[in-house]
Amino acid sequence: MQAATAVLAPLREQFRLSLLPPVEILWSLVLCLKYELHGWESDASDGLRSLDRIAANRGASSDTRIHAAYVRGRLLEAQYDASGASEALKAAQGCYQDAGRMAKQHPHVQGRMMDELLAHATRIKAHYFTYFGYSNGAFPEVDMLEAAAARLAPADPLKAYAMYALSGAYRARWYLHGHPADKMDLNRGIDCGREALRLCPAHRHRRRMLHELGALIREGRSSPNFHESMGLITQAIALIPGERQTTWCDLQIIRALGTQYLGMFVAEGRIQDVDNAIECQRRALAGVSDSAKPHLLISLAMCLKHRFRATGHAADIDAAIEASTQALASADADGPLSVFAHAHLGLAHAYRFIYFGEPEDFTIAQRELQNAIAAGRAKSFMGAQLARCLRTLAHIYRVGVERGKTELIPAMHAYLEEAAALAKSTGLLEMPSIFSELALAKGIKFTAEGKQADLDDCVRAHEAILSVTPDKYAERHLMLWQYALALKTKFDQTGDPRTMQACLDAFTAALAHLGPSADPRRTFYLIDLAAVLGEKHRVFGDEADLTGAIQHYGQAAQVMDGPVKVRFRAAVVGARLAFDNGRKVASLELFKAAVGLLSRMAWLGLNTTKRHRNLMSQAFQLAADAAAVAIAVGQPETAVELLEEGRSVLWRSVLEVRVDLDGLEAVSPELTRELTQLAKTLDLEDFDVSGFSEWYLEQSDQQRRRQAERWELLVAAVRQVPGFELFLKPLDFDHLREAAKDGPIVILNTSEYRSDALVITHTGAVRVVPLTGLPLPVVRQLMHMLHSALQIAKDKYGLSFLERTLQSVAKSLWQGGLDEVVKLLVAIPNYEQSTRRVWWTPAGLFSLLPIHCAGPYQPGQQGIPDLFVSSYTTNLSTLIKARKLPPSDPMDAQSSRILAIAQPEAPGMPRLRYARSEIDVLRTSSFKDSVTFLVGREAVMSRAEAVSTHPWLHCVVHGYWNPESPLDSAIYLADGPMTLRQVVKLNLSRTAKFAFLSACHTARATVHLPDEALHMAAGLQVAGFRGVLGTTWGMADMDGPELARGFYESLQGELKAENAAEALNVSLGRLRQRGVPMHRWGAFVHYGV
Repeated sequence: MQAATAVLAPLREQFRLSLLPPVEILWSLVLCLKYELHGWESDASDGLRSLDRIAANRGASSDTRIHAAYVRGRLLEAQYDASGASEALKAAQGCYQDAGRMAKQHPHVQGRMMDELLAHATRIKAHYFTYFGYSNGAFPEVDMLEAAAARLAPADPLKAYAMYALSGAYRARWYLHGHPADKMDLNRGIDCGREALRLCPAHRHRRRMLHELGALIREGRSSPNFHESMGLITQAIALIPGERQTTWCDLQIIRALGTQYLGMFVAEGRIQDVDNAIECQRRALAGVSDSAKPHLLISLAMCLKHRFRATGHAADIDAAIEASTQALASADADGPLSVFAHAHLGLAHAYRFIYFGEPEDFTIAQRELQNAIAAGRAKSFMGAQLARCLRTLAHIYRVGVERGKTELIPAMHAYLEEAAALAKSTGLLEMPSIFSELALAKGIKFTAEGKQADLDDCVRAHEAILSVTPDKYAERHLMLWQYALALKTKFDQTGDPRTMQACLDAFTAALAHLGPSADPRRTFYLIDLAAVLGEKHRVFGDEADLTGAIQHYGQAAQVMDGPVKVRFRAAVVGARLAFDNGRKVASLELFKAAVGLLSRMAWLGLNTTKRHRNLMSQAFQLAADAAAVAIAVGQPETAVELLEEGRSVLWRSVLEVRVDLDGLEAVSPELTRELTQLAKTLDLEDFDVSGFSEWYLEQSDQQRRRQAERWELLVAAVRQVPGFELFLKPLDFDHLREAAKDGPIVILNTSEYRSDALVITHTGAVRVVPLTGLPLPVVRQLMHMLHSALQIAKDKYGLSFLERTLQSVAKSLWQGGLDEVVKLLVAIPNYEQSTRRVWWTPAGLFSLLPIHCAGPYQPGQQGIPDLFVSSYTTNLSTLIKARKLPPSDPMDAQSSRILAIAQPEAPGMPRLRYARSEIDVLRTSSFKDSVTFLVGREAVMSRAEAVSTHPWLHCVVHGYWNPESPLDSAIYLADGPMTLRQVVKLNLSRTAKFAFLSACHTARATVHLPDEALHMAAGLQVAGFRGVLGTTWGMADMDGPELARGFYESLQGELKAENAAEALNVSLGRLRQRGVPMHRWGAFVHYGV
């Protein structure tokens, strides 16, 4: 009893009422204080049950009901402080409103409890705004609490708490009013926060007071304010008790520390600060309940986006998108957090689009930013975030304008004008950058419309904003770069040398302000500076400027964290500039850098469709040009290496994860185990992602990028193992020449610089045969002639025209220099007594021409079909790999099994009249007992998977060629097309030997990316077949049976892939002897061993 009196007596004094509230209320308040102190959830539950009993008592007095509502609010407020649950916050707000409303109806209930009610109600309403927002920005409790606090004695702890509540309320009202630049509310909030700490140094909520004051001071947005704020937050963290679970309020303090670090990074640019910020946000997230996560997820996303902009690391922007997506999913749909989540999701996708250029990111960024902007315009408190959204949306529109979408200029300009007005009204830290981008937009508008006033305004605006921006402003380098771009445009108009020098000075200053960091923006600054120096050299002829331009292009290509596409462009533009000005050695070095970056363009972290898209937009003719420069400087072996590394990049990236690890397992089994598992995962990607949800695609893409990053780390670890230093590195010439061990390799290369044939033998130097009669324009003309003829080869007249065209092309190839190549080949010692095998490796546009048909076509004269057994290889590595596979063993029944597939009547396709006759050739051949037949309705996709147990494949089907999307090229089975995407997903390297594709267009390259060999024959080689018979254009159905008969007879009872080229040569010879025209026999080609 004495203990109870000791507890209740001070509470009675605290209420100062004529009547003591019921014991349940007092007991609930005691439990509330215990809960705040220890965090025991049972105390909160017991307290709320006690109050439930009062609520159930219909006879309770009005005083009792007011007290009960207030104490219930205190308990719910404490639960909110502990967990961050929005439900508790909303319930606490409702209780305080109920208590206040009842108190107004009973004026006799006054005194201290009402002051406490007002203080707690004001604090909780400020927090409520963060979750749920307000429609009108009203906050009358602030003025009411100011008046109440003025009545309290300085020594009263409630006065300190009231000042603390006011400090948060003023900050909330400042947000409500849209971050006004005058910061009157902020300043008053700071005064209240300082007063709270002064009045009661030992207050039990001191750490919360320090946190609130730190947050207020941070809004001053200058370096001194950030450092003072950091000190306050650090003090608050030191007061967090370590003996119990961290509460939501304490996690908010940790989050605030992260926000301080981020603010310091934005203001001063130190990477360590943003690293610390992310660590704090993740630490806070780890201890919070799911319902309270949106706040912290948004803060984490913001930090990750900033670090991505500074480093270019894909993992950061992926994580930012993931955090923003989670925040959007869990935030109240109508509250401000939802708007912030839309904004940050849009910002993250925008940054990723700017860096990587994926169109999907542009679409999502535009949608999410427009959603955030629409919501932000309806909410006055969204001013600062709205300005950032408008700025970023304008930025991605600017990128679109740079890519030719000039229709975006008006919207871009309008968004920046709105962003600038908001930045000015809110005093936004990024205001100078936004005004600089608005000035840049005027320059872009001038470029599109040609109005001199726009350009003049652009330059003046840049100079004006730079003149008032502090030198230590973190994004000053960005502003200087944009100013330099404006001056470059002005020089292009005026030719004034002073403008050119001012432009160079601005670029140099931008780079100096950026410092020695690995900021990816350095790539942009260097490439633009190089372009200006190149232009200066063109106009004024100073060789030093040319040297500087080439050097800066090279430096831009070497910025490791820069966007790969920009680095690639720097290397290519620099290489061409150097070559055009006689700097061939420098040109070669830059071409080497460009070719080396192709593997990053087709990075394993991208799915196959994206890899193909990147290569198609960037890689056309690159390897050919690089090789031509290497030949020009007398390095043909280097030319071979560049052609090898710069061609079939997509297929090489697929094969990378199918590398043989048997040798590694003996020395490093754990590394081998992880590589094997990761390789399987990367190899099982979705080649066709159409129809999947946006969320699924994002998750899939992110997972693949993380797996690819891990793969790269593991590959680097393998290269540390003795004997594996060259693991998955491009082969040098000494290794590549192994491809010529069974016969010479002839690489045909054409470029705007020169055309050559490179003849590689197993020993000796590479022989260069200049193809002076086949310069690039001639090769292009021949390619167009053949393409046009193939387009109209639909009837006998079209076929007649095709035949004449093929004869003309074949003669032109011969006379243009292939005759000299043949003279060199036949002069090779002992070559006439050999198998006369030759492997052609046509590069660039040569890939689209029938090299194997070239000849004089004059009576008594022989050409390539008469002299050689021709094969093609997409690259030398493929041939070397195929030869390393176990050779066919004719005594092994399993290695002699043939899967014969025929589909004469594919849905929607004309009937193949001779398909069954061709399959019957196998029924009567010496191999008939080893053949599994799938004909007609049996030739379905599921049964075709039997290819995994049949080393040989013979297909008689329709082929479909898709030049615009070659991965969708296909062969037709009974239940639909089997596309190239599906074929390359097969991994048959341990069983597959040879594939005979009696179908149209199965070895036909596309003009859009000829070096990538995106056709079915190459795809089957990727799948594991050592050799493939395919067609470079449409075949005549009637030739199939005779070709197959001659082919299998020539194998003489032994299914050896090594003999397939000779067998094809014999069979084609029979067709030619019979007078079959070139457009029929010339369609058939052999790839591989």
